[in-house]
Amino acid sequence: MAANYNDAVVTTRGVDLINTAIAQEKPIVFTKVATGDGRWNSYVDLRTATALINLRNSYTIVSKTANENQYKLKALISNYDPDTGESVITTSYNINEVGIYAKLGTDGTEILYAIITAETIGDVINAYDGTNPTQIVFSYVTTISTDATVTLNLTGAYALAEDLVDTQTSLSEAQSEIDSLSTSQSELASTVSDHTRSLSQLSTSESELASEVEEFKSEVATDYQTKHQKNTVSLALADWNSNLQQTVDASNVTASNTIIVSPTPSTYEAYCAAGVRAIAQGAGKLTFECDGIPESDVTANVVVFN
Repeated sequence: MAANYNDAVVTTRGVDLINTAIAQEKPIVFTKVATGDGRWNSYVDLRTATALINLRNSYTIVSKTANENQYKLKALISNYDPDTGESVITTSYNINEVGIYAKLGTDGTEILYAIITAETIGDVINAYDGTNPTQIVFSYVTTISTDATVTLNLTGAYALAEDLVDTQTSLSEAQSEIDSLSTSQSELASTVSDHTRSLSQLSTSESELASEVEEFKSEVATDYQTKHQKNTVSLALADWNSNLQQTVDASNVTASNTIIVSPTPSTYEAYCAAGVRAIAQGAGKLTFECDGIPESDVTANVVVFN
């Protein structure tokens, strides 16, 4: 609007509507913006206004944006219907008064919520003859307690180009976030797959290691059995000679291999008490000597290292 207009005035009914909406916890529904050519005297208290002096046209509020407790309403004031292309103004007039209308909830009575008046003469909106389209984007900002809920009656509304741009921008940003989330999910899935693959490889490695350990144990056991033979020899009481010695057969014993000789647990005391010990070895033979002939037969374990 090129003409100068006074600040908007919220009417007494508008204030009452806000208070009632908060008390009853019902929404304030902004319904329309109306234009008229009535002239208001400067001494009139606009808070007492209940209607425009001469209402000419009504327009749907097409968008609402909120910033904390401030609400910005937009309407498109036009001399023709954008949907049908038909004229809505047949006689040109000056927009000297603008009213913002609202109601309590969906079934409340519509009231004049706020009014704006021209300082002198308002902008002219011409009659539409098919060649002179006129459109004015009207914006109104109102402050309402955060305890109140604000909605719009958008029946028959259409979007402003600038709102479509904002919407497209918001959709693009939302799509970008979705794409980013999809990428993050894909990366997460890839990471999980890598970890799963690593765990699988670890399980395989553990299985292979366990198999190798068992194989090594088997080899050690086989090697031990191959390189070490255990024999048990008996030293009979009657076979000790006058030199307190006796020679017995001992499998796998040679003159040069390493052997370990020890008493069996069952004859340990008698063996040790007599001082029995191995003193010589030959091919399949072991010679024992004692300090005194044992009281009974004794036995000895012989481990042969090949």
